[in-house]
Amino acid sequence: MRLAFAFDLDGVVLDSLPTLKKTYFDFLARYGQVGTELEFSSLNGPSLPEIVSQLQHKYQLPESNTELLQLYKSCLRTTYLEANLVAGARECLTTLKSRGFFLVLVTSSLSTEVHEILNRHGISELFDFVLTGDEFRRSKPSPDIYSKIREKFPHYSFWAIEDSQNGLISAKEAGLRTVYFDPHGAGTDLRVDCRISSLVSLVTRVNELELFCCAIEHSSEIEISISEGHFPQITDE
Repeated sequence: MRLAFAFDLDGVVLDSLPTLKKTYFDFLARYGQVGTELEFSSLNGPSLPEIVSQLQHKYQLPESNTELLQLYKSCLRTTYLEANLVAGARECLTTLKSRGFFLVLVTSSLSTEVHEILNRHGISELFDFVLTGDEFRRSKPSPDIYSKIREKFPHYSFWAIEDSQNGLISAKEAGLRTVYFDPHGAGTDLRVDCRISSLVSLVTRVNELELFCCAIEHSSEIEISISEGHFPQITDE
């Protein structure tokens, strides 16, 4: 089977997390509410309508869901569309494309904004297919969006590149292998198939991914000490 890569947008291709975080805190501040880093992290994955519904329910916001959604969109739009690409994103995508790999963008963001962003940065032609959140009733961490990719392209072996807990769960439950993109060393307690701290390193590790034999961690400071008379049981995994 041909190797393929499914990229998340926010935080992986587009450096939009600072913008999304500011919008979240400013939106709640309008109603005298104070958000948290933990809650913001939990909202990395769900679609915009789902985010607004969750905030409306939790904080008992007075306006209708439709009004709140329009307000959130207006707060987000300008700064979101001006966000830059993640360092190394263009080089990574261009190199993978030139090597003949199948590239898909899988995001909970809305179609109109996604295509506007891709065109603005001149990278729309690097993706063979784009799936957006408005095509699905349930977004990440639901596996629906990644399951659709597997159904639509059954002859490809996909690796999902995700930076969030919700995204990793979505990809894993759909049966994709996962590359955890962790540029800030945040870490995850989920079992992933590969970890990278930069998109440039993804390109250098393609051979590992093709062989499905990927180093999960790189370290020069590993130390193993076995007590005398103790025989550890080490599994094949």
